[in-house]
Amino acid sequence: MELVSVVLARSIGFVETGFLNPRGELPWQKLVSLLLERFSFMEVPAKLEDLDRSKGITFKAGYFDGQGIDVLTIYNDGIKIDLRSSTENGQKIITDSLEWLREKAGLAYRTGMIARWAYLSQFVVRSDIGLDTIHPAFSVLSEKVSEYVNQRTNEHYKYRISGISFDFPKLTADYPIAPFLIERRVKTPDSENLFYCQAPLQTTQHLEVLREFERGLSKTS
Repeated sequence: MELVSVVLARSIGFVETGFLNPRGELPWQKLVSLLLERFSFMEVPAKLEDLDRSKGITFKAGYFDGQGIDVLTIYNDGIKIDLRSSTENGQKIITDSLEWLREKAGLAYRTGMIARWAYLSQFVVRSDIGLDTIHPAFSVLSEKVSEYVNQRTNEHYKYRISGISFDFPKLTADYPIAPFLIERRVKTPDSENLFYCQAPLQTTQHLEVLREFERGLSKTS
């Protein structure tokens, strides 16, 4: 399997951001200035209404230590960063930046304040994954659907498994945890073997489970 492109590597650190500045010693004007200094963002909050943590205070198009930062958002209950490298890099940037702000401006951050993390990993891979080999019944079903559609349209369409997804029952609430997806890349010939993949995992974990899945399918086939 070959990693072709990282679409999104999102890391969210859950922390009560009000606890980081309990007495308001660090005003928002100063915080915006410091983050601009550190990350050279091309878009920063410019108006008072942009500083609403309930909606998210957003910084866009930054750069730090050889790493592009698409979006950094500060909420009441967490900090989110979107990159195109890895969730591990995003997590490190958040924690290192909080430590930097503690030393630079007296932010009330201490190691361990972020007790929980969430991730969203999306990328495109090239793989010989043969989804139709998961079970012979899928091939039979695809052929039957193709036959009936072609009879009706007088065309030749060959149906196949275009993707699979895994999720958990969400019976009482819409939990903000993404499903696991493997889908053939749209508007791309099957011969290119490109797949869009998504998981609520760290980047390294996501790649690991995909490689295990690929090995498992190759043994089955």
